[in-house]
Amino acid sequence: MESRSLLRAAVLGGTSAALGGTLWRGAAYAAPAQPGTGPYGPLGSPDANGVRLPSGFTSRVIARSGQRVGSTSYTWHNAPDGGACHADGTGWIYVSNSEINPSGGASAVRFSSTGAITGAYRILSGTRQNCAGGKTPWNTWLSCEEVDRGYVYETDPWGAKAAVRRDAMGRFKHEAAAADPVRQVVYLTEDVTDGCFYRFRPTTWGDLSSGTLEVLVAGSGTSGPVTWARVPDPSGATATRGQVSGAKRFNGGEGCYYANDTCWFTTKGDNRVWQYNAAVQTIELAYDDSLVTSGTAPPHGCRQRHRLLLRRPVRRGGRRHHGDLRDHPDRRGRPLPPRRRTVRLGDHRPGVLSGRQPPVLLEPARHDGQLVGRHHVRGGGPVPLVTSPAAGDRGTTEGGTSARVPPFCVLRTLVVEVCVRSGELR
Repeated sequence: MESRSLLRAAVLGGTSAALGGTLWRGAAYAAPAQPGTGPYGPLGSPDANGVRLPSGFTSRVIARSGQRVGSTSYTWHNAPDGGACHADGTGWIYVSNSEINPSGGASAVRFSSTGAITGAYRILSGTRQNCAGGKTPWNTWLSCEEVDRGYVYETDPWGAKAAVRRDAMGRFKHEAAAADPVRQVVYLTEDVTDGCFYRFRPTTWGDLSSGTLEVLVAGSGTSGPVTWARVPDPSGATATRGQVSGAKRFNGGEGCYYANDTCWFTTKGDNRVWQYNAAVQTIELAYDDSLVTSGTAPPHGCRQRHRLLLRRPVRRGGRRHHGDLRDHPDRRGRPLPPRRRTVRLGDHRPGVLSGRQPPVLLEPARHDGQLVGRHHVRGGGPVPLVTSPAAGDRGTTEGGTSARVPPFCVLRTLVVEVCVRSGELR
């Protein structure tokens, strides 16, 4: 498939569910939406950082792997991977894993409300191949080791508290984590070809020091009811995926995200997106790359390490405006959540961090047509921060409270955090 093929068919709902299975199945067979004229003007020529931006937007390099971050004394880590932004009251903190084995860990960059770098520091050390993870409702970052019998570490984005290994969450080849505050569980994916989908039920919500690890049990089909069974030995002395009869297998579990009673997760081995409906305990194949014909299929979107690149339409005046990225055969997927203010697109390869400001859906691109950070450059790569004329917009957080939207979004190796105003995506 041509690398410049665009991701299709992620249609956002209005006030109810979006990206449901029906929409995804329809995407596989229906004619794709046609792009309309965007509201921010055309993309200009690539700037000095290789980023194409609309008029009024700028980018600047904030860090390079192996070099100091801004005016701080902190050296940015290699192979930046999964990450998240945390509100800091007066600004924001971006945390980023380092997918290196050994000595992976995670780092943080602190920004003021205007996007100025005010600090950078290590929040996790002495771990192995920290790939993805997840943000908790109590504002910690779960950093997951993608190695056999790997651990989950709970870290403090502010760096004030030491990271804690969460043994009860199981030892296996972890990928991503997604917290479900309604059922008070954390969903976990496993990155092996015959991996499982897990959930961790802490004894006390907000305290991950103890609890029960469970695995999803279901038939061999791609949809239907599921049950959960306790994993007898989370320590992984016997592989966790082999301890429960009937545990459903998934071909390379990658990113997962919870929203509106649904946990979306992807599998890279078969280019699929799955949806687990937690309210009724069913699973459904939301997207299957093999069912989409050439010209309408995403460019191996599920191969992005833990973020699925979706072509997300924005409806205005009956037309759809798209934000999209180019294909890279080594990206892996994380589904974009419906009706969320922050959309993440990314590539796990090292070297590049970027950011930009709401409310625009940006298309980063290089002058050579390739992605920023496409190649394996473990020793470097620019970290541009992109700003727009829309600073200071107010939006609604996931909890429903009013909050000032960050004036930038951080990207790692083309981790694109696209922040939009509440209600911007229809």
